[in-house]
Amino acid sequence: MTKDQFCIPEGVIYHDGNSLGPLSLASERALDECIKNQWGHNLIKNWNMGWMDLSGQIATKLAPLLGAPAKNISLGDSTSVQWYKLLRGFMPLGREYNIICEADIFPTNRYIIQQLCREFAHIKCQFVDDVVGHINPQTDFVCFSMVDYKTAKLADIHAISQGAEKNNAKILCDLSHSTGCIAQYLREWRVAGAVGCGYKYLNGGPGAPAYIYIDDEFLPKFQNPIAGWFAAENPFEFGFGFEPANNINRARCGTPPVLGLTALDAALTAFDGVDMPQLKQETNALSQLFLHEMDEFFQNGQLQCLSPRNNNQRGGHLAIGSPDGYAIMQNLIAMGVIGDFRPPNLMRLAFTPLYLTNDDIMQSTAILKQILRQKTYLQPQFQAKKMVV
Repeated sequence: MTKDQFCIPEGVIYHDGNSLGPLSLASERALDECIKNQWGHNLIKNWNMGWMDLSGQIATKLAPLLGAPAKNISLGDSTSVQWYKLLRGFMPLGREYNIICEADIFPTNRYIIQQLCREFAHIKCQFVDDVVGHINPQTDFVCFSMVDYKTAKLADIHAISQGAEKNNAKILCDLSHSTGCIAQYLREWRVAGAVGCGYKYLNGGPGAPAYIYIDDEFLPKFQNPIAGWFAAENPFEFGFGFEPANNINRARCGTPPVLGLTALDAALTAFDGVDMPQLKQETNALSQLFLHEMDEFFQNGQLQCLSPRNNNQRGGHLAIGSPDGYAIMQNLIAMGVIGDFRPPNLMRLAFTPLYLTNDDIMQSTAILKQILRQKTYLQPQFQAKKMVV
């Protein structure tokens, strides 16, 4: 897939695929078909004409991006809900569980773990900077993000996997900033469970349904804490008591969000035939071009690269630091270069080969150089804080 297969406005260079991927023409067509024909014409009949199969279809497309079988992947809820279900489903009452979690994991992951520790005395967590160095024989679960949402630092998954296996601990991770960006091998890495969103590099649209992965070894024992009717073995028998499905469907909850699943299903066609290691190499080349073009400003201290310089230790975006980061980013957006900002001083720019080219990088760096040299970011309109940054 190339840039002309995405709905990117004329004059815009889109560096924010690590936060919200752009609309693809495939998703636009699929949503139009779903709304006008499937929903508009077929009405409720369409549950038996394709809607019930959407989660499985998407799982099949996600499987090569995760390095895991489709039969272990389910779609439906938000990332936060999927993360809650994953944690509680692996930690039923009856014994104490000790978690080692990276301190800088995305806030929703951290907040949910903290809440679980407050609500359930049998769940305890230690937040640490170095998960590998803290895994020990008392560790039950190791939690982290595959790619750091701020710095794009890639987790040392091989060291984590070795440490977890040595101490009989289980890996539970968030793949939101890695899926669609790097090659992943969940089975090979011995990941017990994982979640990830559908709206970043997967381009599924704002609030797109998230996925949950549970390895075969743990799936039969997984106890979904939100026993919704779609997690039942036979939901349309409407039984009085809950009997969990005997497959990955036990990780579901309520009625599938058809519009969101439809958009995501179509968006994933962007990865048809894509070699993920090659895609990551192209991402590296784009980001290295950016770093080369902006070297003057790294050398004089106006900017700092807060991401690992080593391509093998970084995901798909660069974290650029500046005391004026917020205003600079607002100035960039006003000039058609869209990235985002994270407190206290961090600008994030993603480098997605599906719709970014070398020419785009040359243009975006030229605009950034102009902003820094002319200091136009000091203008009042770029200082005003917005709700979403």
